[in-house]
Amino acid sequence: MLRSFAVLSILAGLAFAGPAKAAQSFDSCAGFIDSLPATITTPGTWCLRKDLSTAARQGGAITVNADRVILDCNDFKLEGTAGLVTNASGILSSNNARRGIIVRNCQVQGFRYGIALLGSHHIVEDSRIEDAYYVGIATNGSTNTVRGNTVRRIGGNPYVIGPSSRRAIGISMFGPHAFASNNTVAEVDAGLNGGMGGDYSTGIMMSGVVENNRVLDIAFIAAGLHIMGAGSVVRGNHVSGGSAESGSGIFCDSERNLLRNNDVDGYEYTFFRCTQPAP
Repeated sequence: MLRSFAVLSILAGLAFAGPAKAAQSFDSCAGFIDSLPATITTPGTWCLRKDLSTAARQGGAITVNADRVILDCNDFKLEGTAGLVTNASGILSSNNARRGIIVRNCQVQGFRYGIALLGSHHIVEDSRIEDAYYVGIATNGSTNTVRGNTVRRIGGNPYVIGPSSRRAIGISMFGPHAFASNNTVAEVDAGLNGGMGGDYSTGIMMSGVVENNRVLDIAFIAAGLHIMGAGSVVRGNHVSGGSAESGSGIFCDSERNLLRNNDVDGYEYTFFRCTQPAP
């Protein structure tokens, strides 16, 4: 879908400053990350105390290889500088056995994946992800939570599907019992830096509980929310600024999902293969 310029007024009114600044306190920090790439191998709270950058093209700028880790960036920035050629993630857990990772107060910019966590019972909260070339926040596993984040300007990786089709996703959550709430996702465009006819952009793709999210300005071809499978609860979301040419505000793989009080406008199809009862 072509981006809707009418959404700019909405963006201006929604205070795109991202999550409120947390008071910086290092009292609970078990250790600090002062250079990249870095790997966390022991539980506890690990902190940033300055902005960090890396030109690495593979792996994670910060890789978490332990359970029960809290990574608190204290609102400092984690930046990738390799550009479109990167396959690196900003914050990465690549082991399906990992449990209980919490990522908070992070600003992540310029990676293929902003944050990518495999495993279960993870939380990503109060963070800002910008200029990721494929996915802003990705989880894969059971009982993961993504809440209170701002994700914007996602897309443009030329290697995602192939030379004739690209994808871009703001938030992607695979696995049972996923929960996404109070996130703002905007300006997702798979065709950034030279689009293709088969480009497909998605604000949030998941099954589970999807509530009180704002999804704005998702480009051709678009789904504001893509609800996978059956049995999801989708309520109180605002989805706006798609294209009248092609795309769905809320796209469901199955009719067997519960939708309540979602506000959708600016798409060819308000709901596709899913229905919301009248208020």
